[in-house]
Parts: sequence; structure tokens; C-alpha cells
Amino acid sequence: MIYGQRRTATGKKINKNTIVFYECVLKLLQEYEYQNKTAIGFRLLPKQSIKINTIEKKYWLKFYHLFSTFLYNKGYSDGYVGSIWKSLKTLVRWIIKEKVLPIAPVYNWFTITQTQYNPIILSVPKLQFLITDKLYTTGLTANLIRVKDIFLAGCTLGLRFSDLMGLKKNNLITEDGQLYIILYTIKTGSYTKIPVPDYLCTIFKTYRTNKGKFLLPQYSNARFNILIKRFGEKVGWTELQPKYMSYKGKWIEQKKGVTKVGNIMTT
Repeated sequence: MIYGQRRTATGKKINKNTIVFYECVLKLLQEYEYQNKTAIGFRLLPKQSIKINTIEKKYWLKFYHLFSTFLYNKGYSDGYVGSIWKSLKTLVRWIIKEKVLPIAPVYNWFTITQTQYNPIILSVPKLQFLITDKLYTTGLTANLIRVKDIFLAGCTLGLRFSDLMGLKKNNLITEDGQLYIILYTIKTGSYTKIPVPDYLCTIFKTYRTNKGKFLLPQYSNARFNILIKRFGEKVGWTELQPKYMSYKGKWIEQKKGVTKVGNIMTT
């Protein structure tokens, strides 16, 4: 899988982030086995049998409920738990299709809770403030100015952080006097062509002369989150915003430092 032998259903290579997630799922399964003193295993079904199929269904439904409880007890949200079950459904399909092993289609018994997200949307006046008002930048460090430029690029292009950080100089092209960003998005696996407005052209031209292949300064996701909060404080964006997570189908408000989920306290 790491070297590209295993592909997706469409024949594309599995990206590194997916591989890292699969490794996390494996560790969670191993922890579950150790904690419950059990072993998870598939039974080969050489022939169709109502009795054996019924036993298999009971076994996997029990595993589904026990492993879900194990994950929720760790404080994981519906979205993360659902991603784990999607990976396990993919694993079962791979065993049946690629390894051609006669096991029960247990993925039919894994239910994935549908979740919605509550992103904080930058208002139009704040976006215009970032674009047109240059006085606020006089009190910013060079580091925060770079973060502001990345943030403004992200708000304008509507790209995921990983795609934004992956923009290379050759992703910026000119057609008929208009600049465009053309890229292959990591998650959706599709090509995207986005027109670049004038204020963003200025930002890209600023960093395009830098050494290296990337179009924007490089930050990790964690580091960028820390710095964008400092930027918000500098420009006076300090209003409190409620933060929620979906847990067992219910929205739970996350308090600063501590989140209460049922009887579980997580930090």
C-alpha cells in the first residue's frame, strides 16, 4: 500500500494521509483486542448456510456495538467514529474482492452515523477588511503577515488547508491575461480551475520569487491554527464562538480546555 501496489477502486494511488489513518485504525483495533482480551477474526464460509450466516451476523453486530462503545469512551466524535467504520467497510470489501475469500459481507451490518459540521464562516465585511484595509498590517510581525496572506488565499479559493499548502508555482497559470489556479485536489481526486482576483495575484507574486517549489509559505496545520488565533487577537476579532461536536447523534458544546461528553471528561 505504501509503495502503490494497492490502489483505490478507480485505480488511483492511496494518498499518504489515508495510509496514516489506516495505521491509526489498526492501532485502535489492537488496543481494543488487548483491552477486551479477545481477537477479531473472519470466518471462512465454504458454503451457504443460514445457521452459520446467522451466527456471523450476531458476532459482527456485537463487535460493532462493543467497538463503537470503545471508541465513544475515548471521547471521539461521530465524524471520527464514522470514518473508522468506513475504513473497516473498505477493508471487508477488499478482502472479498481482491483476496477472493468467502467471508460474510459484514460491511452491511456496520452503520455509519451521518454528521453535519458547524464551520465558522468569515463575514463579508471581515473579508473586505482583510482585502482593503492595510493599516492593521503595520502592527503585525512578518510571520503574522504571512499567515494573514495564507488565510486570505484560503478564504478566497475555498481550498482545504492541505491543498492550499500543496500549491506549487506551476499551479499558477495565465490564460488570456487572467491568472488561474489549476490543481488536483487531494481528497476529491478532481482537477479544479479557479480564477485569481487582483488582490490575490499580488500575494502570489510576493511569494512566487521565494526559493522552493511552493506558492505560499509553508506551515503545519497545528502551527497555522496557533498563529491565526494570534492574528485574530491583533485585529480585534476576539468575540467568543460556540464550538460543538456531534456525539452519538447529539450536538455537544465543547468548553475551553474541557469537553463534557456524557460522563466522560476530555481535554
